[in-house]
Amino acid sequence: MGAGDALNCGPISSTQTLDCGSPAAIVQNEGPFYSPQADLHACSVPLSGHDINLALNHRLEERDAIAWSYEYVGQRGPGHAGGDKISSRHHPGERLPANCT
Repeated sequence: MGAGDALNCGPISSTQTLDCGSPAAIVQNEGPFYSPQADLHACSVPLSGHDINLALNHRLEERDAIAWSYEYVGQRGPGHAGGDKISSRHHPGERLPANCT
């Protein structure tokens, strides 16, 4: 999320405020919408608003999405057929950009 996302951050109810500058706060807020088994992950892009792609530092989100895909989807090695098993070469936290949990 963009740390300054005016559409999704700030007051979200009469008693609750979402701090989009904190990945931990984002995960805590979103947690009730997922099963207890979900392994939630959040990234807060500083100096960004609702449309992260327009931010000068949008590559933070891109690096985080790539790290997430290595962790949870894995990668096919060269020369593997389409039906081969996907194996992850990424270790947890290894490539996560700063401000992502």
